Order: sequence, then structure tokens, then C-alpha cells
Amino acid sequence: MGGELTVADASSRAESADDDPRFPEILPGSTMPAWYPGLLASVSDRIWRGQHRALAAANQELLSTYWNVGRDILERQSQQGWGSKVIDRLSTDLRTQFPDARGFSPRNLKYMRSFAAAWPDPASCKTGLHHCPGTTRSRSWKSYPTLTCDYGMRKRQ
Repeated sequence: MGGELTVADASSRAESADDDPRFPEILPGSTMPAWYPGLLASVSDRIWRGQHRALAAANQELLSTYWNVGRDILERQSQQGWGSKVIDRLSTDLRTQFPDARGFSPRNLKYMRSFAAAWPDPASCKTGLHHCPGTTRSRSWKSYPTLTCDYGMRKRQ
């Protein structure tokens, strides 16, 4: 029994090997193949570009969603009149419907409404936040309405 390998031991060893794959260290005096730096650069660049495109697509979809939510709020407030508590009711109901999501506070819904009011043309949110003058990657979508005022871009042409 002492030297026997059980199925559980083999499974445990296989799992730990899969969790922490290691490559043999390069021995002193040995060299990396000449082709390897090119492969690493190519794969790294492909991964970076893919991640960048995925983030840009997600950002674009969020901007479009926020603009559409803002437009819906504007339309409903126009129909129901001021004081109808559209934003407060919507905020409460969205938080109930999406309990694990964030961003549905009355303040954020007002940002969305301001965004749609600042740019009434739906094509205006197609360019993405990074094309707006004065923006940096650290700014959020909530900066859009403020930037329209700061840079005199109330109406895009």
C-alpha cells in the first residue's frame, strides 16, 4: 500500500499540474530560438488588438444603450409632463429588476437624459467617447453632457 498510486492521487496530481503549468527554465548558455521573439510579439499584438476591439465594442454598446434610455425618458417626460416622477419610478423598478447591476440611480438616469438631450441625433453616439475633444480614458460616459457644454458642442453638425 505504501508505494501504490491511487486514482485520487493521480487525479489530484493532474489537477495541480493543470492549475500551474510551468515551462522548464532556460539553462545558462542556451539561447532562445531566433523565431521566438517574433512569435511572441505577433501573438501579443494580436491579443492586445483583440482586447482593444472588444472594449471599444462594449463602450459603443453602452453609449448607445445610455442614449436610448435617455431618449425614452425624454419622450415619456414629454408625454406625462414634468413632475410625473418618471425617473424616480424607473430607477426603483430597474434596481428591482436588475439587483446585481449598478448605474440605475436617479442621478445616472438624469445623466442619460442629458446625454440624449445634448445630442438628439442617434448617430452622435456612434463615434464613441474617445472622439470627443478633451476626453481621456479615465472619463466616464457621464462626462458627455458636461463636455458638450464645456466645448461648445451643444449641437453637432
